[in-house]
Amino acid sequence: MNERKSTVGRGGGLVGVSSLFVIFAVLCLTIFALLAIEAAMNDERMSLRSLDTTVSFYKAETEAERILAELRVGQIPTGVAEENGVFSYSCPISETMHISVCVAVGENGAYQILQWQTVSDVVWEEDTGIDVWDGNT
Repeated sequence: MNERKSTVGRGGGLVGVSSLFVIFAVLCLTIFALLAIEAAMNDERMSLRSLDTTVSFYKAETEAERILAELRVGQIPTGVAEENGVFSYSCPISETMHISVCVAVGENGAYQILQWQTVSDVVWEEDTGIDVWDGNT
């Protein structure tokens, strides 16, 4: 009268397989969540770097405009070079870039901007050597 009920024949053995699938799914979701967090942190770092660069650029641009305003009223600020009525100066943006300005100032504050551009201070070196396999060992 004591009958033992076997669960193996009725799908009881599938509990272990389904648990493995659940563990695998949770592991995959955890890895994807960590990758998403890392990507978000990288985006934040890049955004902050972009913000710093933009702020530095506009500070240098404002300084260049201030110097131009002084030149228009007849004052020559320090750091401004003059040659044949053309004034040239530069305002640093960062350690590797600056704004270079050349302007001709005439009577009554009239002026003509000859150059107003962002210039890189880093010397570019061409890499002429590309190692390409020629088919021989």
